[in-house]
This record gives sequence, C-alpha cells and structure tokens, in this order.
Amino acid sequence: MNYYNANNEDNINVKNNKGLDQISDSPEADLKRLFNPAMVVEDTIPRQTSEQWGDLTQLLDKFQTIFSQNKYDVGCINLEPQRIHLISDLPISLRPYRNSQQESKEIQTQIEELLKAGFIRPSHSPYAAPVTLAYKKDEGKRSRLCIDYRKLNEITRKDSTPVPLIDFVIDNLTHAKFFLYARLNKWLLAH
Repeated sequence: MNYYNANNEDNINVKNNKGLDQISDSPEADLKRLFNPAMVVEDTIPRQTSEQWGDLTQLLDKFQTIFSQNKYDVGCINLEPQRIHLISDLPISLRPYRNSQQESKEIQTQIEELLKAGFIRPSHSPYAAPVTLAYKKDEGKRSRLCIDYRKLNEITRKDSTPVPLIDFVIDNLTHAKFFLYARLNKWLLAH
C-alpha cells in the first residue's frame, strides 16, 4: 500500500509498503501506476493545490481495493449475492455454436485463462448456453468471450428495480469539481 502526501514543492511524497520515502515529480504517473489507467478519463490529471492533491490521494487510497491492479484482480463487493429467479423448472440446454478452428482455439484459450484465474469452474449443470466471440471494433482482432443467455433470459422472472434517470444524476453533479470514469473490467456472479 502506498501513502501520498503533497509537500511544499508540489511534488508528492510517497511512502511505499516497505516504509521507504520516494519523491515523485509526476503525481499523474504515480497515480496511473497505482491505479488502473482505465479509471482516468483524461491522459493527465490537472494540477491542484497541495490540499486538493492530499484529499484526492487520500480518497483513492481509502478505496484502492476497488481498483484492479491487473486483469485478474477483480476485487469483491460485500453485497447480497445475485439471485436469478426462473419462471420454469425445465433446464435450458443448447448446443454449442459452430466455430472456425481458429475461433475454437481462441475460445479454449480464454476459457483456460478464466479457469486458471479462478473466475470459472467446471460444472455438470443441466443448463448449458453456447459461447461466441465478440470482436472489439477498435482493437483489431482482439476478442472477448460471450455467453448467449438469451434463452435463459426468456424464462427469467423480470426484476423491477428502479434505476434513476441519467438527467437527475447529472443535475446532482453540477457543483462537482472532479469526475471519475470507472469501467467494469469483468463482471461475475458469485458461485
């Protein structure tokens, strides 16, 4: 864990987890090294007063466990486990989709990575959904594994949790000085 304190020279004094002091002339770079760059909207964080930097780094330090340090670090939230309530007891079991040899190899590679990271586990459930690859438009041939749960969704009882309108959310932020853009890297249900 790293602790940040702004000093008078507008540098950041870093105390790392070994208790060593480090002086950085680039607080933006330090923040990006510590926290996932996807959370920072702009390439640089504007210079603030020492007090504002202290407040910002204290806030980020307080909640650092919610930021991923790598693609296998997804963290955990302590909320009630998600439940899927079905309107039918008949299991949905679909055949796999046909894939090219190259796609099948990519699917297998991604499944092995998820198994190794502990995100998924082998299952003998009567439910089965086909997987496919979704290619990212802006990243060439990079793909992500997707599971087609449309048939399962058809027998899922609808949840009526109200979601606030985005206009109301934005109106409540009119006096904010900082905006944080955070992206969910992986979303998993507890098993």
